[in-house]
Amino acid sequence: MVSISTFYFLTYFIIFMSIGFIASLLILPLLGISFLFATGVVVFGFVSNLTFKMGQYIYFKTDRNLKKILDRMALQSGSKNQDQQIELHDDENGRYTQTTLSVRDENVIHH
Repeated sequence: MVSISTFYFLTYFIIFMSIGFIASLLILPLLGISFLFATGVVVFGFVSNLTFKMGQYIYFKTDRNLKKILDRMALQSGSKNQDQQIELHDDENGRYTQTTLSVRDENVIHH
């Protein structure tokens, strides 16, 4: 004969196991989806960092080359116009205006 405590134990055990099984049916797919999204975040973070580094390298390389070109241009124009000094000024509209200063007679010419 089965005692009443054994009956209660089996009842509560079956309820506990069924709730655990149903919860795992809901949680395991969500854990899988969460894992996929976390993997995507890591992969896209790596790709983003890689493309940023590539763009930064291209920018610095181009910037260095442009500075060399501008330095050569300044040397060429400096040898032709040794008596002039060119300055750029920001006006009230945010545009740059060129001011040529003559070193010999100190007259200011605006272009």
